[in-house]
Amino acid sequence: WINGSFGVGKTSVARRIAELDARYVVLDPEPIGLALHRTQSEWAALADFQDIEDWRSTSSAAIESAVHDAERVVVPMTVVDPVVFAETVGELRRRGVSLRHVTLVAPIEVVRARPLARDGVENHWAKERVTGCVSALRALEFAVHVDASSGSVDAIARQIVGSVSR
Repeated sequence: WINGSFGVGKTSVARRIAELDARYVVLDPEPIGLALHRTQSEWAALADFQDIEDWRSTSSAAIESAVHDAERVVVPMTVVDPVVFAETVGELRRRGVSLRHVTLVAPIEVVRARPLARDGVENHWAKERVTGCVSALRALEFAVHVDASSGSVDAIARQIVGSVSR
């Protein structure tokens, strides 16, 4: 599980890991959340699909299933709420999934300097949450911290693969 603030490079690093080692597949739980967010009117009113309990359980089930089908799964997903963390990462661990969690960290000014867009469209929702993410992810429960401020995507991906392989 690659955690980190919006804009820190989680998805780029996850994709590079899969390019470096064919045993890895990338499973991004964001599309699950976006789909759920659009399906129920009471969910559409929520600011964050991670507040949908079904997202947490569905994402965990999808990850667990993928782990049984693929040798290694890499999940790029920002999780800063300790309850959501317990109900995703913690739940997978309780189910016996061998899960390594790393958090990409960078100073706020570095993250803010990076473009934050999805499909070529500026992501204002994520931009508004960067400061809170950077602050929350300093907590011990979100360690192991990997510095994403100066290394290339390739170097960061290789560092993570190296630490997971030990």
